[in-house]
Amino acid sequence: MSFINSIRILVALIGFIGALVAPAWLPMLCIVLLALRFSAVEAIALGFFMDMLWLPAGFPHALPLYTMASIIIVWGLEPLRLEFLRS
Repeated sequence: MSFINSIRILVALIGFIGALVAPAWLPMLCIVLLALRFSAVEAIALGFFMDMLWLPAGFPHALPLYTMASIIIVWGLEPLRLEFLRS
């Protein structure tokens, strides 16, 4: 396993553990960091995980805000990530 892949795993683990015990900005920061450096499927999974943890159970019409935000961040930062990797 290369150093870059171990950083990717570490940031994803910090995000998933942070979703359980930290404030909401820490997993969102991990989503942004993952989206800036990698084509991050785990960033979208982290957003979905946060929604499943924090959505109210009795309110079926709640919007999955973290999932939508992570999709927007990953797709929105894709051109910037490609520009960083080119240079």
